[in-house]
Amino acid sequence: MQSPAPKPSERLQKRFVGLDGKVLRGSFDHFQDQKALQVLSAFLGDSRIILAHEEIAEKTNEIPTAQELVLKLGLSGYIFTFDALHCQEKTLETAADTILNYVRVW
Repeated sequence: MQSPAPKPSERLQKRFVGLDGKVLRGSFDHFQDQKALQVLSAFLGDSRIILAHEEIAEKTNEIPTAQELVLKLGLSGYIFTFDALHCQEKTLETAADTILNYVRVW
């Protein structure tokens, strides 16, 4: 005989934080030779709260910014999700070193 399935309140609830970069539409200025602004956001999925926004420096991309943001947030017990751009050893090692779980997207 099988035991009944656990009630939703009894299940281990996983909390997810999604990291994703975006280019801010209309933030460029051709006359001033200014490129569009890029922002990396950390989004707490279950609460639908944006935990942080980090501006991505003009001479770089979102990979080092994501690595720094994971460390700054210092969250424990959360599963971080990244898009394929972040499937780099240093980013995943940063998540692992902070005792975080992460989901690889290949």
